[in-house]
Amino acid sequence: MTFDAATNRLTPLTVRDIPPAQVPGHTFRIVADGRATGGTYSLTDATSPLGASVPPHRHDDAVECFYILDGAYRFTVSGGTREAGAGGFSLIPRGASHQFEVVEGPAQALVLFTPAGFEEVFRAMPAIFGTPANRARCGSRPTREPGPGC
Repeated sequence: MTFDAATNRLTPLTVRDIPPAQVPGHTFRIVADGRATGGTYSLTDATSPLGASVPPHRHDDAVECFYILDGAYRFTVSGGTREAGAGGFSLIPRGASHQFEVVEGPAQALVLFTPAGFEEVFRAMPAIFGTPANRARCGSRPTREPGPGC
């Protein structure tokens, strides 16, 4: 179940039934967005392949948390590195430089941001990086074209 703050009602929800935002090798399902939580947080189910990584970056306006469901990640946060597998939790403080890599995978995690807002980046990823169908048709070069063009 999820509670929608905008409509003030409970809604049955199964993560596998949420339409995914997909980029090659990655799947993002937004379980709760800012609209549903009154902007307090977002929760996204993220699946990534072995070797996937995100370069160093920071979120100056949000705390990011990972609860690992499957696989394992290597997190580097403010210069310290540790690995977390299924059942592990990693909290990235607001403004902390961080990066991660999937070291056992595919890996799946629940990713929480507070306050909400970053879920819109997950939603935009197919337009930024291309979809699996475009990548298969166009090769490894990202495309912003939703249609047959590359």
